[in-house]
Amino acid sequence: VMDFILEILNLIISRGLSVFTIFELFVLNLAWMLALSVPMAVLVATLMAFGRLSADNEITALKANGVSLYKIILPLILASILLALGMIYFNNKILPESNHKARLLMSDIHQKRPTLNIKEGVFMDEISGYHILIKKVDPKSSDISGITIYDQKNRNYPRTILADKGKIEFTPDGNTLILYLVKGEVHEIDETQPGQYRRLTFDKQTIFFPDVGSQLLRSSSDYRTDREMSASMMKKEVAKIKPEVISTEKQIQTLAKKAIGWAMSPASNDSKNLTSQQPVLNAFKKQQDFLRELQALKFSLAESKRRINSLMVEVHKKYSIPVACLVFVLIGVPLGIMAKRGG
Repeated sequence: VMDFILEILNLIISRGLSVFTIFELFVLNLAWMLALSVPMAVLVATLMAFGRLSADNEITALKANGVSLYKIILPLILASILLALGMIYFNNKILPESNHKARLLMSDIHQKRPTLNIKEGVFMDEISGYHILIKKVDPKSSDISGITIYDQKNRNYPRTILADKGKIEFTPDGNTLILYLVKGEVHEIDETQPGQYRRLTFDKQTIFFPDVGSQLLRSSSDYRTDREMSASMMKKEVAKIKPEVISTEKQIQTLAKKAIGWAMSPASNDSKNLTSQQPVLNAFKKQQDFLRELQALKFSLAESKRRINSLMVEVHKKYSIPVACLVFVLIGVPLGIMAKRGG
């Protein structure tokens, strides 16, 4: 949890996230933490419980009264089986949805613009393509003075805008910044004729900076990674890929048969006669085309098989990690009795 908080701390500070958004992000990411921590908690709990029983000689007392070790651990085995079944459901239903929503939320947070912070004598770089310097700001009236704007948005050569004073406002939706400038100059190089330099003066000018709002826009997507799919979804994906593998293997076999037939044909043998260079060049070109096509098919086949293997690993993890609850009970009981409380 601490590792995750440190990871997102910079996003929380720089993006100005609300408390609800931070809480939602934290809860969604708890899912993958629980998937791994629950089986480990079973191991720790078993070691602690049986270490304490062994240290207090309770195990010895139980054995002296005719209670076997198998009878002692039977309730734990039943509890671990129930926990494993619950974790299988969790891994196939809750975890994929949580991972999917967490990925979309993180993507939306990364795309969210930082909170616009206007400070005296400090360049503002939050607006893409612009660098704005304001020497003095009146927080009560929003009046500003000593304005310098470097405009590089969609321009090969930057344009400099200078103004003695002005006023800064936001539109009602908070998404567009409006600068009202008074008594200023514009310095720019002609885009069509780089050798020409222009200096323009103005009494009043209004500049709009759209899409500078800091609100978080939520998105949706049907695309899912393997960590965002249940076992049944991944098996369906594997079923779609398998026909591609079979088709590619058949194409490789057909290509190999053609290559063998071409190599054994009389025309191919005649092309080995060095008295004429054209047949040799034709044979070499065919060989190069064959190798390129074969390499492309082999690459496609390897990628398809790698994708199948990757999905099947995730399918097995949906079940193997929950079953670790039972395995850790069987490991933790003897270790707890041997190590005792001090270990």
